[in-house]
Amino acid sequence: MTLEHCFNFSNGKSVVGLSDGPYPIYGSTGLLGHSSMFLIEGPRTLIARVGANCGFCQYVDGKYWVSDNTLIATSKENILPLYGYYLIQTLNLQQLKIGAAQPLLTIGILKSVEANIRSLPEQRHIVNTISSLLLKSL
Repeated sequence: MTLEHCFNFSNGKSVVGLSDGPYPIYGSTGLLGHSSMFLIEGPRTLIARVGANCGFCQYVDGKYWVSDNTLIATSKENILPLYGYYLIQTLNLQQLKIGAAQPLLTIGILKSVEANIRSLPEQRHIVNTISSLLLKSL
């Protein structure tokens, strides 16, 4: 199954003109600052779209803004959001980038990626197992 059947993909928006506030602004590799407005609410996987860190993924939740150098993956009904994040991390997206001087990932590239998607009960088991292992490592 391709990722197009698992996620809706979109682009972040420019951060120009945003004033400081309570909502985090996420860029391609992490927190950039805070804004008085939010663009998205809820769990999403963010993917670095351009540059040396192209393909880097992060999982975010809550109310937040996403910068325009970042792609947003919103899980469809057949994908648990955290499972979707773990799945995307396993796909080695950096190998899919185009361009040498300024590496780039596009929504079109992401939509065409093949992935082995598990059933919802299997997804829950995978998420619970990984979460348990991560808690033990703290």
